[in-house]
Amino acid sequence: MQTEHGPSVPGARGLNPQTAREALILEALGGIDQILLRSEEVAARLALEVDKLQSAAGALHAGGEQYATQLATLTAATKGALVEYIEQRAARITTVALETHRKNMQDAATLAFADQLAPMVRDIARQLEQHSLARSTAASRWTRWSCGLAGFLAGAGVCALAAWMGWYR
Repeated sequence: MQTEHGPSVPGARGLNPQTAREALILEALGGIDQILLRSEEVAARLALEVDKLQSAAGALHAGGEQYATQLATLTAATKGALVEYIEQRAARITTVALETHRKNMQDAATLAFADQLAPMVRDIARQLEQHSLARSTAASRWTRWSCGLAGFLAGAGVCALAAWMGWYR
């Protein structure tokens, strides 16, 4: 722009340079003034942005702590549920294994007794049978003799009672 005293320099605020040198100095000073104004604006905006960033960092930190607390609670609950599941599963597996083992042991014992003890059991059964036949023969003799003795004693008792009652009458 041109004024009546020479070219107008932006930012020179009404100063009119007389020489080219003054115009360059005024132009440089005007540029510096612009830079200073903008730097003040930038500083103010930076201060606002710093406050916003600090607020966001605080909120992020609080959210992180809340997340950590919730994660710890969830982890503890998951551990508890997992331990309970493992204990139940182990108990079921142990029960099934013990039942299977017990059945296998019973089957093995049955086979062992059947193979090894069956002949001895048959011998004992045969001996008991023979002994019971011998006893039954002896028992029938003893039964007849004891019945006879009981009858004799009963009769003698009745006679003795009758005699005693007759003498005391």
